[in-house]
Amino acid sequence: MSDWFERAIHEVGHGSIRRTATLTGLDQRALYAAVNAERMLPLRLVRALAEGLGRDAEEITVLWAQAKQERDRAAEAELRQAHADTATWADIPLPSPALRDLLEAQSGILDCLPYALLGLVEPPLSAIYVRQSVRPGPGARRGEPAEDLTEAAGPGEGHGPGHGEPAPGDRAGAVPRPAREAVDPAAAAAAALALPDALARHDHLLITGEAGAGKSTLAGHLVRSLCGVWLRRSSIREAPVAEPVVPLRLSASLLAAESGSWSERLCRAAMNTLGGGLVAAPPVSLFAGRAQGARWLIFVDGLDEIADWRQRAELIRTLARHAHRDSDYRLVVTSRPLPPTELAPLREAVAGEFEIQPFGEPELKSYAHKWFDQQRARIRNPAAAADRFLGELVEEGELKELVRNPLLATIALVNATLEPSLPPAAGRLALYEGFLERLRDRATYGAQAAFPDWLADSADELVRALARLRTEGEEDLAAAARDWVRGRPAAGPLPPRWEGRLPAALVGTGLLVAVGDQLRFLHQSFAEYLAAVAYAEEIPAEGPGLEAWVRRACRGAEQSLALFVLCRWAARPGCAPDRLLEQVFAHPGPERTLLAGTLLAEGVNAGPEQAGRVIRRLADLCRGDDTGDSAKAADALSALGGRHGTAAVLERLVAAPGLSAGHRFRALSALSRLVPPEAATALLGPLLEQLHGYLPKAGQLAVRLGEAARQAVRARLASFLAEPGADAWEWTLAAETHRALEAAEEVERCARRVLADPLAVSGLLRRAADAWLAADPAAAGAVAELALARPAADQAGRLALARALEEAEAAPEAATVAATLVESRSRTTAAQVQAAEIWLRAGGEQAAESASRLLAWGEEQGWEMWRLAWLLRFMAEAGVEREAAEWVGRQLGGEEEIPIGAVDLARLWPACHGPGGMAELQARVGDPRRLNPFERAEWAQLLLDAGLPEEAFRVAELALRSPVTRQAHFAQAARVLLKADRRRAVAELAARSAEQAAWGEWGSGVLDALDEDPAVELDELRLRIAEGILASAEAKGDQVETALGALAEYGGRQRLPEVVGQICRHPALSVAQRRSAAQNLAAYGEEESALEIWRFLLSVRGRESESSGIVLLEDVAQATSFEVAEELVREQLTAEPAPGPFRRRRLERLLAWLGTSPVRG
Repeated sequence: MSDWFERAIHEVGHGSIRRTATLTGLDQRALYAAVNAERMLPLRLVRALAEGLGRDAEEITVLWAQAKQERDRAAEAELRQAHADTATWADIPLPSPALRDLLEAQSGILDCLPYALLGLVEPPLSAIYVRQSVRPGPGARRGEPAEDLTEAAGPGEGHGPGHGEPAPGDRAGAVPRPAREAVDPAAAAAAALALPDALARHDHLLITGEAGAGKSTLAGHLVRSLCGVWLRRSSIREAPVAEPVVPLRLSASLLAAESGSWSERLCRAAMNTLGGGLVAAPPVSLFAGRAQGARWLIFVDGLDEIADWRQRAELIRTLARHAHRDSDYRLVVTSRPLPPTELAPLREAVAGEFEIQPFGEPELKSYAHKWFDQQRARIRNPAAAADRFLGELVEEGELKELVRNPLLATIALVNATLEPSLPPAAGRLALYEGFLERLRDRATYGAQAAFPDWLADSADELVRALARLRTEGEEDLAAAARDWVRGRPAAGPLPPRWEGRLPAALVGTGLLVAVGDQLRFLHQSFAEYLAAVAYAEEIPAEGPGLEAWVRRACRGAEQSLALFVLCRWAARPGCAPDRLLEQVFAHPGPERTLLAGTLLAEGVNAGPEQAGRVIRRLADLCRGDDTGDSAKAADALSALGGRHGTAAVLERLVAAPGLSAGHRFRALSALSRLVPPEAATALLGPLLEQLHGYLPKAGQLAVRLGEAARQAVRARLASFLAEPGADAWEWTLAAETHRALEAAEEVERCARRVLADPLAVSGLLRRAADAWLAADPAAAGAVAELALARPAADQAGRLALARALEEAEAAPEAATVAATLVESRSRTTAAQVQAAEIWLRAGGEQAAESASRLLAWGEEQGWEMWRLAWLLRFMAEAGVEREAAEWVGRQLGGEEEIPIGAVDLARLWPACHGPGGMAELQARVGDPRRLNPFERAEWAQLLLDAGLPEEAFRVAELALRSPVTRQAHFAQAARVLLKADRRRAVAELAARSAEQAAWGEWGSGVLDALDEDPAVELDELRLRIAEGILASAEAKGDQVETALGALAEYGGRQRLPEVVGQICRHPALSVAQRRSAAQNLAAYGEEESALEIWRFLLSVRGRESESSGIVLLEDVAQATSFEVAEELVREQLTAEPAPGPFRRRRLERLLAWLGTSPVRG
């Protein structure tokens, strides 16, 4: 800029700066400052000088902006150097002007309902905030062997060193065959945490929850608290996070829309998010690393709201690249549930995955009282109003379960405050409808001067149009609104400059907010509710088109919109709610049963017959073998208690003699929300004697019920541990249960017994240590001491304890334990490399030397390529200098087949080369046929994750043509095809299915992938593949199960007779698989189909033992009743032709067993 002014003065031709100033009338001191670069002049003055010299002011404006950017970058570098390591909150400096501006803008932003438009006092967040907790989600502890602590596991099971550990040479991280995930009650009993506690355990978090669950509020409260500490408005003692961090909350949609470097994207997204709240645009350099020595804590809010999956996938990849342990950016990503395959890159990078918990009774009571206390201007007696709300509208009404959702609780409170005399809403749809109608009436389009008359008559229509566009993926709502106004026939001429006035008019509705130059809906669910009106009107009253929405309602990310559409359709004149439920039940499956329960709870006005059918189906599902579905069904029955009297149904399930203790406990847990604590405690007492794996959950329930229940659980624990042969299994459960009961000393006593048991397996050791460390964080030294005392051969056990210590923020103790594994040379185990990761994270030259020695030893021992790649990656991530990149190049070079481990090389590459690089690695591989067939699908996934869809499609096609590949790999390859190019993928899969010879692995894998896409138009392809598997002589039992599942789910109930026939006849199915199929059909409400299979299994001419017959009858009793089981046996006794003497005696003995069964009595 100095050179520019010097040239400009020379070209004017007046000679010296003084003479130029005199002749042009410009400020002499300013000219000297500009030429000599003495200081940064204001832009206004710089433009005036340029114009005075006869030059284009825009030209100097560009130079001025560049100069300012460089100056700001230099200033930030100086600040970063001055505060290189801000270790504690006491060390934080005063924020720089740019950082202060950012913090000030964030501290003033709060996403809240338009209280002023509604005539309410806007309550400060600090005054009404109720802390929500988070609980470890489904991705927690990936890669560790699962321990069976359910009721099926018993004393003495799962013991011995190395249990659950991969055998030497097994490839760690190989993709397992997909299976329905069992719910471990002990894992589910993990203690809920506050968000700051979760951040103390993990650098990065992924937090999921349903619409309105409070994810944004949770993030907003933490951001405001942290801003307050930095701005010296709060004491450092009030800092909610131990590490000094700089908060930044961004919309995922805005961040995904930006391009450029990471710091540039953060900067522009911050400007678009904070808009006019900023005094000046922040410099990009502010985001280029730590801010004044402190790491960033970046909240990326609403990942699911990015409608374009490609854009969403790109952001997920970007976030995953920055979510490493030593990153200058700590990430907290919030989202509704998304398909696991989409989140895979993020889950692999982020150790902490949590689900936000809904309001419990204490939180809801606190929130209601705080709310009404802030509305004193309208409410005379806030305490009485809160009690009335909690009593009439919640405890005795139909909203008890719905208002556990914070957004719905707020809407219900708004409605109750504005119209206290009106009866409560009948469901979610009515809540939204009442709230938005009140908002519309009070905004009174056209009645306020601020709202333009020219838009008043069409404002409703415009907002609904924008809502639909938003649900279909439109991001630029401001431009869409302008296009809509231009394209609509005008009642009169549009006023001048209407485009500029339109955003403010839409914000005036209270439904949209301005974010920089953009508009977005205040809450995504508002857009979904409004869009549902148009979607529902497009579905004919006769019901064609319902099936597509029913399927979407069974899927996580789309469920909220689909529920609104289905409820809207059912409420339309001429549409029958019973027709909707008929469509739901047109195909069997647990998701549909649960959906039917949700629709009833949402207020769909079904007739008595259909409502009874839904309740019976839910009760059937409670009896099923899948613990997750069983628990959800029990919760659904609890949610229906207010209107449908389902407490009696749950009571019968609690008392049902044929059900296991786990089934009965799940029913009791749901029932406890409908009956007084004393009644639930009375039912819990007798049940405790039969509980084993569910004792930690029983402890949680007892805390909610009161002291009498606590005492009952303590007494059960005492007898449980006094049983002969009590070992690590029992003591682990006791430690977890005492943890739930908040008895720290008892937790230590029990955990010590487990950790000192030389035969305790790794999973039990981990659970016991987790319980102990959660109860007493100071116990890290004792845990480490016991870990070091374990048998040298139990490397898996030591690794489990090192992981527990590391997660409990006891890094030195974790490193001490891990070091013993890193130095072990007795044999090659998976634990060595995984322990090296923990050891390296502790840092230091000693760690680097130990890891290098382990690497050298591994090379001598002939370690597999994948194992070496893992260790090199951990070393590179810890900053240990090795020639890893060159090593990767050598492994991928040449033309011969690459051994298993290419995928691990791809994961090593960015650790030593920086983000990206898959294109270069693919170029080094060249012909994808060089890849091992078992890795081709995963390589294709990596290419897709790296934003290379065409290359991914080609490799996935090759993987689908590889005959030796397994079902899981075929499934992954098909998923890649469908994500990369859905239209081509469907055509390719259809073509392959027409010429397929070997159906088993291929067909079942492709069906697994197609199951993630609910589109009705894919049903023909699904059914063709399923029929091909069933006709294939080489299909195995599990593959036949997959095919029969697809035939039942997508062929509908009309194909159930064919499915039952195949279950009974297909030679690939074992008796256990037939039993499982019958149990599932009974759980889905298809009792007649289940009975046909049970009859077949009872009539197999004595090929099965008498004990097998008893097990089968126990199945029948669990799914139905003992009476039905008796009837089945009597049928066999009276069948024609009559059974022979041997078979008759066996049937009579089975009948006698039914009459004397201890569980029946």
